[in-house]
Amino acid sequence: MSSLGLSGLGRLEGGIGAIGAHSHGAEWAELWPDTAAFEGNYLRRVGGVELSELIAAHGSPAYVLDLATVESRINQWKTALAAGAGVGETTIHYASKALPVVGVCAFMAQHGLHVDVASEGELAVALAAGIAPEHILVHGNNKSMELLAQSVEYGVGFIVIDSLDELHRLGALGQPATVLLRLTPGVVADTHEAVATAAEHQKFGLSIRYELAHAAVDLIRQYPQLDLAGLHLHIGSNIANKDNFIAGIGRVAAFAHDTRVAVRHLNLGGGLGVPYVPGAVVPSITDHVETLFEALDGAFPSVPHLMVEPGRSLVGTAGITVYSVGTVKDVGDVRFVSVDGGMSDNPRPAMYGAVHTMAPVHRIGGAESPTMRQVMVAGLHCESGDMLGQAALPADLRAGDLVASATTGAYTLSMSSNYNRVPRPVMVAVANGNHETWVRRETVADVIARDQLPQALKLVTRLAD
Repeated sequence: MSSLGLSGLGRLEGGIGAIGAHSHGAEWAELWPDTAAFEGNYLRRVGGVELSELIAAHGSPAYVLDLATVESRINQWKTALAAGAGVGETTIHYASKALPVVGVCAFMAQHGLHVDVASEGELAVALAAGIAPEHILVHGNNKSMELLAQSVEYGVGFIVIDSLDELHRLGALGQPATVLLRLTPGVVADTHEAVATAAEHQKFGLSIRYELAHAAVDLIRQYPQLDLAGLHLHIGSNIANKDNFIAGIGRVAAFAHDTRVAVRHLNLGGGLGVPYVPGAVVPSITDHVETLFEALDGAFPSVPHLMVEPGRSLVGTAGITVYSVGTVKDVGDVRFVSVDGGMSDNPRPAMYGAVHTMAPVHRIGGAESPTMRQVMVAGLHCESGDMLGQAALPADLRAGDLVASATTGAYTLSMSSNYNRVPRPVMVAVANGNHETWVRRETVADVIARDQLPQALKLVTRLAD
């Protein structure tokens, strides 16, 4: 194995790479990393790396991130934004909550992206990755005094105000800060209700309808050290309907006109979805950006500085998760295939009813079955709801075989847990036939490191009495 090395991340040799031959067609191919190479129904390589060899080296389960795919998505965003008219400067802030990893943030920075964070932990990741503080934007619906103080101390580029209480907290610090107001425009986005963020009655932002946003404009005048630089809009996550974005931009523009806020910086957030199943209708990055420019052209005379915050669309299809099969169990006409991960490394199916497409991984030195069978892929946790979903897998699948889950680059590692005290997986970056650990696998010792054995067991006895 050759080290990928941070100094070489921006120069991936050979470009994106070709998709290997497989039997599923283009709709299947778009769910997987651009460099995914199939042999028949079996996934063999990603980033030029044999997956069976990668798992032999790193173990399973393993998150695998294809850097060529991330680079491709970055370039698509850059190209699309450069084509806009009536907009001055444009900045891409990587929504680090999608995959908050030091190496990933460093990769984004090497490609000219800025970063948005939503916690002290994500701020620490960005700083550890070498992100310049002025290139960091701070989010959060309940920012602690500590996060606000750190943001001011480090000199972050923007703090996005989410409430009147937060505005008071930030103002009380008495230090200069550049802020955006996050508006809630009352748009019901076509996505799962848990990731829709612009409807009226939810926790994010300053409502236009109920005049919280208007109150914030008035309140900020009490704090002359705070520079109200512009407005922020984010309507939700994994959205495919362009009308949602058009409606949101229109309502933000009307608010700016009514309140006479000088919008030097306009942040349209993220939210662009990616396909998780064949045939899913999701706009391309180019089409999405064209929608944004179309809406801006009808709403704002000019935008000096436009910001966007993609996350899922940068890393979602770049990532897969590879599991080892432990048990194959037939219950009547239903076959359960249990793997060595589950809702602790990917809670999305249990939380949102999310569906991930899966494929078998090429076997080392073994004959591969041409016959596929529908199975239920189950996780290892003590929870009936710990099901990763249905999949067509080889009829002769057996313990020790490998299964890959597609489109797991976003919101899997970042939402992972230690349910049943299971250690979280390794994350491996791949490029040009090389692979490198970017997040090491947890050990059981890591998992219990914060536990403390009681030193005064008599205390327990007294409580019981």
